[in-house]
Amino acid sequence: MFSSVLLVVEQISPFVAAVVTSYLAPRKNVILGSSMAVPTSFIVVAVTFAYQMFGIPVDFPGLRGGLILFVITFIYSIVLCTLGSALGYFIATKRAGQKGAL
Repeated sequence: MFSSVLLVVEQISPFVAAVVTSYLAPRKNVILGSSMAVPTSFIVVAVTFAYQMFGIPVDFPGLRGGLILFVITFIYSIVLCTLGSALGYFIATKRAGQKGAL
C-alpha cells in the first residue's frame, strides 16, 4: 500500500518540524530548529528496526544497514531542518517587527 501523499508528508516533516520549533522558540531559534534532525534520524532507524522485527523486508537490513540509514537520513534532515529553521526565524522576526511597530 503505497501512497504518494504519505511519501511527500514523510519527506517534508523535518522541514515543518523545524519551522514550528524555530518559530515558537523564545531564543536560539535556528539552533533549536536545526536540532530537529537528530530525533528525525532516530525515528527513521527505530521504524526500520520495528519493520524488521515484524518480518517486513527493508532496504537496509541489520545493524550496518541501520547505521547507513541513520547517516543518510541525518544528512537529509539537517539540510531540511536548517532551511526550515531559517524560515521559522525569518517569520518570527518579521512578526516581532510588526508587533513592535504597532
